[in-house]
Amino acid sequence: MTRPFEYPWMVLLLYIWKGVLTDKCAGSLINNRYVLTAAHCVRTTGDFKLSKVRLGEHDKTKEIDCIVCEDGNEYCADRPIDIDIESTVVHSEYNRPIRFRHDIALLRMAQEVEFSDSISPLCLPVREDVRNTKVAKYTVTGWGITEQQVVSDILLQADLKHMPVPECQQKMKENGLRIDLSEEYQMCAGGDGLVDSCKGDSGGPLGSYTDLTGGQFVQYGIVSAGVVSCGIVCLPGIYTRVNAYMNWIVENMEP
Repeated sequence: MTRPFEYPWMVLLLYIWKGVLTDKCAGSLINNRYVLTAAHCVRTTGDFKLSKVRLGEHDKTKEIDCIVCEDGNEYCADRPIDIDIESTVVHSEYNRPIRFRHDIALLRMAQEVEFSDSISPLCLPVREDVRNTKVAKYTVTGWGITEQQVVSDILLQADLKHMPVPECQQKMKENGLRIDLSEEYQMCAGGDGLVDSCKGDSGGPLGSYTDLTGGQFVQYGIVSAGVVSCGIVCLPGIYTRVNAYMNWIVENMEP
């Protein structure tokens, strides 16, 4: 479980579903106007229509999130804010010709956001040395389904280990899953036991703190796909490799 202020770049994606505003995916704040997420969170099926993003959220059941200090004083965040989405950009080759490939999208918010202790962007692997560094362990965050098969109201985190794509591909095959993975565009990570990202975590960031950026958190992956029975079957999750899309991200962001 996480604490308020710990992951201020986390974004909830809000959808209109049967006239009600509900959340179904996540994303990461990358500057004061843009959110990075998965393409499948934008190209939705059924009655879900992407409408807004929510910034500064931690516990969805509380209006204001607070930390209670040892001396009894409270350190409280501002109320979360909902912002309309002005436009979206989905990778032109998403799901073509291979399922889950190029699962990446950008959301442009209708207004610039002011940063605070509870709302601030994360780092992307812009520099070549950051992109090329070998990361053994990652952290993934989200409000997705837990091992008890219920959606979490509180932002959760999981520590995951890097898994080479060939090994990941083999594990998928052994479990009867036909997924054609790409070393260039995708990556895999899994936790001990049944720890993994899950439904509801889609579009959220997989990252790691690195000394190359002064100890800041860098996003290396976007939650893309996994088994339906996550938390039940021990299989790695599949992530869009952010490194491969840095040029695409920059080219598709307006000033």
